[in-house]
Amino acid sequence: MDLTPILYEKFTDLGAASAKLKDFLDESAAMWFQPFDTSLSKVDTTKILFGTIFPYVGAFTNSQCLNKDPLFDLWHDVTSSISWNIPTDQLFPLVDLWRMALLDSKVSSWCADRNGLDSPVGLLLSKACKWSSEKYLLTLLRMLINAFRYRALGWKVLLSLQNNLAILLEHTLIHEDSRIRSGASGLAFNMFACLQELREENLQKGDDEEADHLEMELSLTVLNSNWEASILSSVLAAIQREDDGDIGIFLVRLVRVRDCLTCLFLLQPTGKSQHLDLSCDTPRSLTICCGFLESCMLDAS
Repeated sequence: MDLTPILYEKFTDLGAASAKLKDFLDESAAMWFQPFDTSLSKVDTTKILFGTIFPYVGAFTNSQCLNKDPLFDLWHDVTSSISWNIPTDQLFPLVDLWRMALLDSKVSSWCADRNGLDSPVGLLLSKACKWSSEKYLLTLLRMLINAFRYRALGWKVLLSLQNNLAILLEHTLIHEDSRIRSGASGLAFNMFACLQELREENLQKGDDEEADHLEMELSLTVLNSNWEASILSSVLAAIQREDDGDIGIFLVRLVRVRDCLTCLFLLQPTGKSQHLDLSCDTPRSLTICCGFLESCMLDAS
């Protein structure tokens, strides 16, 4: 199975995104709230956003020379300030800016050194809920997908945000908007592909003293039975409710969720087949699920 991460690499019109975000900021309340993790004023926030962040991302998308000292900490402060002062549903241009920025190795590496709400990825994920706008959910899912462009950030996202990711997938995998379902299936695939890739590398290293034991840490922290059951339930719900009229897109999503199931079951540690604490027989469930998927793909074709 190909474990290459799915990415959203299309570069949007930064001029239009900048204008849209500027309009939202102009409409924001006159009283600028300063969150606990930053003391940036509205003037400072807009100055850094439009004078530093947008130009950096613009240079990256056009393969131009990048600032060698971009002060990414200020990028987080700007993101935090804006997220506290405009409605969540108006944050999608900012999220899309981060979607593109995460494709840059420097930005991704910096994000990988931060945890939870100290990371723009975690902060923007925390703003999502079942009732978020379609624009916000779609751009958020695509940003999270791109977080797996570089493995260090992918691991950090899984380790520090696993519960929020499970909640997000629970309602986006069965969302009425087919684009959001596609984004959710892509994110689910990237999550399990990242874990499966790590597992395969560790199996090749063997059990000698120099073996990398990060897989064990990930398994204990991320792949606890409750988390696994939650993800499995979401993926199965996605399969059962999938009825998109576009056959091509329909098949792509089916393949993605099938691969998620395959990775999920293969990730069980050797000799610990009961790790996934479900009320059903795990191997039998995988067989049934894959059989259902194959029949769906045959019917669709």
